[in-house]
Amino acid sequence: MNCAACIPLKFKAWRCVVAATLGMAALGQVCVPDADPGDGGDFVGVSIQNLAFSPKEVTIEAGQTVRWTNRDLVAHTVTSGDPGDQDSGVLFDSGTMTFARTFTHQFNEPGEFTYYCIPHQTMASMRDAKVIVTAAAP
Repeated sequence: MNCAACIPLKFKAWRCVVAATLGMAALGQVCVPDADPGDGGDFVGVSIQNLAFSPKEVTIEAGQTVRWTNRDLVAHTVTSGDPGDQDSGVLFDSGTMTFARTFTHQFNEPGEFTYYCIPHQTMASMRDAKVIVTAAAP
């Protein structure tokens, strides 16, 4: 078969793959792994999906790490503090996270740490999220 004859078929098949992928992404069906292969998954995971942090509150021990994964097609941030606080973003700030990007932060001191998304700070689901850090077990 002539390769020139195959091009239209290949192009049509490629368009179907792209359309199916975009359709699944629009429905929130694109899979993003919770952990990178080989990292052991030694963290507590928080998803950013459907314009919400999930779970909105996590409890960890001092010395543990939280990893946020953006599963939305829109950009988000993970910014410590509360909107309007003078100290907002001082403890941690992911910067802009596009789709499938991750941000990790290790919490070494006990306490309660709130965070929010700068672009979506007016949405209740994207503010007042919390990491509760307890003292590490002896």
